[in-house]
Amino acid sequence: MGVAGQYLLQNCHFTPMDLISIRMLLAGSIFVGIEFFLLKRGALKVFETKQNIIDLIIYTLTIIGTQLTFFVCIQYANAPFAAVLTATVPLWIMLFMFVFQHKHLTVKEIFCGIVAVAGVVLVVTGGSFKNFNVSGIGFWAGIGSGITFQLLLKGCTIEAPKPTD
Repeated sequence: MGVAGQYLLQNCHFTPMDLISIRMLLAGSIFVGIEFFLLKRGALKVFETKQNIIDLIIYTLTIIGTQLTFFVCIQYANAPFAAVLTATVPLWIMLFMFVFQHKHLTVKEIFCGIVAVAGVVLVVTGGSFKNFNVSGIGFWAGIGSGITFQLLLKGCTIEAPKPTD
């Protein structure tokens, strides 16, 4: 996804919004088509409860945030850089659990988090901050991609409709 996105952004003059719009429209159409084929009339049951509709809106916004920040990071940096920063999701999950769920982290989790941050810093800088020549927008978009993806993972609990016979 990252390399293809970088190619489309750099060589075909797509914008990040172009890419996420096309991806979401195609993927959504395919999934809705499969739902209607498999569930027939039951495919719209997901819209029966107010909570499911709210969850769908939140889920959609977090997907847009994740995709947009990922492709903006690629646009202002490159695909490998975006992939590395997006891979920081476990760190954001740990931080989220510590701050919002008041979960006490174990020594092992803290150690792993520190090692992961050190690894990301080494990969991103190549071991020297002199080699770090990524724009601020690219860097913060990559961090934003990891954060929004974490929100996506922690977010919604949409109830799947039961298949009808």
